[in-house]
Amino acid sequence: MQFNRLASNVSWIILLVLAIPSFLVLASWNSLPGDFMYPVKRGMEDLLLAAVSSSQDLTAKLSVQYSERRFVEATSLIAEKHSVVGLSYFEQQVQATQEKIQNTTDPKTQQNLKNQLVSNLQTYNQQLEETKTQVTTTNANNNVVTQTPPVNNPVTNIPVTSTPVVVVVTATPTIHIEKETAKSITTATEAQKITTVPTETAASSPVQPSSNAQIVAAIDQTQEHITKTIKELENNNQENSHQDNKQQNDNGQQKEGQKNKKD
Repeated sequence: MQFNRLASNVSWIILLVLAIPSFLVLASWNSLPGDFMYPVKRGMEDLLLAAVSSSQDLTAKLSVQYSERRFVEATSLIAEKHSVVGLSYFEQQVQATQEKIQNTTDPKTQQNLKNQLVSNLQTYNQQLEETKTQVTTTNANNNVVTQTPPVNNPVTNIPVTSTPVVVVVTATPTIHIEKETAKSITTATEAQKITTVPTETAASSPVQPSSNAQIVAAIDQTQEHITKTIKELENNNQENSHQDNKQQNDNGQQKEGQKNKKD
């Protein structure tokens, strides 16, 4: 009887231990940079990477998936919160993914992952271009000034004229400040400007909205990073292909030389 009770308690403890990570994963799955659960989401990703760290190939595959996740977060932040914070996380993840792909041990897996990342980056670049076009169009629409036609009096059909405005100008008293006092005021003002420089937003801090111009500039920077990464990956593919062809030619010449010796 006591054994059954003990086994039941152990089972509940095991279920509780397994349920906590599952709950954290589900609760943080759709979180974005600036959300309370976003650090938990990134922490779970790091734990999964640590679990497969013994296999470079699995680590690279996970990193490719994380790059896609960072891109979804970045575009969601732009659409929902008008923020570009996610673009920097996306660029960092792409760079880390590129490095992990280079460290893979299987040449075939490395080639497949490079091709997959290049294809994904090309898709991301197109989607960012569409997002930038939408932001630019919205900004242009907001700058349109609608001109109101003149209003006529419905009774006399006489145009309504604006009422003259009388502006009263008062003399502003002149304040004489000594040079030393003026210098102190200027120094204090400059110090206040320095102390109000915004700091970098942390992942768990609320993100600040960006203007349309800032969003377009950030997208341009990310697109430059994507284009650079694609060129590097394609150049690596060409170098690897050249090395493979050279290795095949060397092997063919070696076999032909051995055959000639036998003859």
